[in-house]
Amino acid sequence: MHRRFKSIDKFVKVFLSVVFFGADQVQIEVKWMPTDSFARIRLAQGDEELEMRPQINGTEFGSITIDGDVLDHDVVIRLNGNVERRKKKLSKAIYGTSHIISLDEAKQVYQDGARQLIVGSGQYGNVTLSDEAKAYFERKNCKVKILSTPDAITIWNKTEGALIGLFHVTC
Repeated sequence: MHRRFKSIDKFVKVFLSVVFFGADQVQIEVKWMPTDSFARIRLAQGDEELEMRPQINGTEFGSITIDGDVLDHDVVIRLNGNVERRKKKLSKAIYGTSHIISLDEAKQVYQDGARQLIVGSGQYGNVTLSDEAKAYFERKNCKVKILSTPDAITIWNKTEGALIGLFHVTC
């Protein structure tokens, strides 16, 4: 599993936590990439890669804080922990709003192996799945939980397993 860090401080904090919690049993591969100012860490135990899911620290109207970074846009969190900007134009092109997740956006969000999608539906819970998107996730055996973004963050931080997330940061 790869994880990107925007600052050396965050990288060192995660690296040290790995060292203190059993590095003798874990293979660690570290690459510092100064060209894009990111560090990557890959952790593996035997043949199994260890999960490095980002922690969501909180949200306010118009932003979400992930691993201490304040982001002012909707996000998708991948199985490998990478945080990406949500491609809400895929839904807006069909429904005229990003509050209904279209089949095209559902296909873009889903990753093979994901067993659960947590949707932060906004501060007031305005985001929903279209019927087509709902059926798509059912066909993929990917359980979907839709909660207001503050409530979804609580669930995200407690849930284990093959998890992806989509978080809407406004209404």
